[in-house]
Amino acid sequence: MILLKLYNILITLLSFIAKPYLLYRVKQCKEDPKRLNERFGRTKLKRPDGKLIWCHVASVGEAISVKPLITEIEQEFPQIHILITSGTLTSSRMINSFYSASVIHQFLPFDHRIWINQFLNHWRPNLILWTESEIWPNFMLAIRKKRIPSYLINARISKNSFKNWSKTPKLFDFLLRTFKLCFPQNSETEKYLKSFNMPNIKFIGNLKLSAPPLPVDTSQYEHYRHKFKNKHIYLLASSHPGEEELFFKIHKSILKTNKNTLLIIAPRHPNRGTEIATLAQEKFKFNVNLKTSKELITSETNLYIADTIGELGLFYQLADIVFIGGSFIPHGGHNPLEACYFNCNIIFGKYMENFKDIALQLLANSAAKQFSHSKDIKPYLIKQFKQKRMDKKIAENAKIFIENQQNIPKLILDEIKASMAYYSFFES
Repeated sequence: MILLKLYNILITLLSFIAKPYLLYRVKQCKEDPKRLNERFGRTKLKRPDGKLIWCHVASVGEAISVKPLITEIEQEFPQIHILITSGTLTSSRMINSFYSASVIHQFLPFDHRIWINQFLNHWRPNLILWTESEIWPNFMLAIRKKRIPSYLINARISKNSFKNWSKTPKLFDFLLRTFKLCFPQNSETEKYLKSFNMPNIKFIGNLKLSAPPLPVDTSQYEHYRHKFKNKHIYLLASSHPGEEELFFKIHKSILKTNKNTLLIIAPRHPNRGTEIATLAQEKFKFNVNLKTSKELITSETNLYIADTIGELGLFYQLADIVFIGGSFIPHGGHNPLEACYFNCNIIFGKYMENFKDIALQLLANSAAKQFSHSKDIKPYLIKQFKQKRMDKKIAENAKIFIENQQNIPKLILDEIKASMAYYSFFES
């Protein structure tokens, strides 16, 4: 295909600046300087003997969503090794702390044919699970050439992605046929996959709905619960630029009538912590504590910046009310399901395009609340904090909803096992 030829010409040109680009990202704290070779398909790790499943996740959200399926495989087939690749430093840290110690993590190499072959020849995966919608042409071609059984897990195609894919339908039809079976996460994606003539589609459900609770360090929880005792706590989780300032204005106003209120900000990119704290101190005069600075928390602390990785569960558990970041600006929102286990009221804004189906399901089950206008946030918080006992009906419904979704990983694994029967892969 001429498009693939043009794509590879571009990849070849870009390969000459790959190393300088990575070194630039190291300076921005977005790459691990000790693991740059993984981006070129090289590693110091030895491939374990026996069968190996390679699972690729793009970033943190996909890594969390596929965890129940990986756990299901580990429990039923402990002799099978698991390799997980991802593309971000944040996801690598999360995987290393969130998954079992036996899971191997590597960074996904750039989509260059030489580097891909080095990766595949070293790891020799027997089965591939590719998540969501990150389709790399040269990877797909190499997988097909080596005839490695592959499955598209929790596939997601947004309306905008579909429009882009539709400009080159033959190309994406060709690439999608790399997969023996596709498991869409919603009916919209199922419809889009069918339009590309994908023959084997099985809609079971969204793996994100069966994600396990985020880990919580019990000793840290008790420490913070003591430090923040008698505080009304609300959390802005996975925030982006523009959202922090929006909530700072709300928080400033609330503190005038309720000084016993604490706002916790957990930025989507924790390296922004200092930037956010500076804005809060200089423009809004808050008494700020930054988690990474290990400053002494006092009774005067009214803003806390959770600028660490892998601890969001801790702050969900501390908060009475959680606002889902990325939904109060035109970003598309983040996964609200992670908060469902933690007995907190879940609120999101009008921009939930990335989790449209999940948001609608939560709202239909009275398990979350949506504000179309930011002006509705302040009166809601004031009303909740004025009550002696907060209304936790939303939190209770969220817990029931998430607990009813736990069978999806097993059903997906059963389908993969049936599809792989010809290869005798899952037999001892």
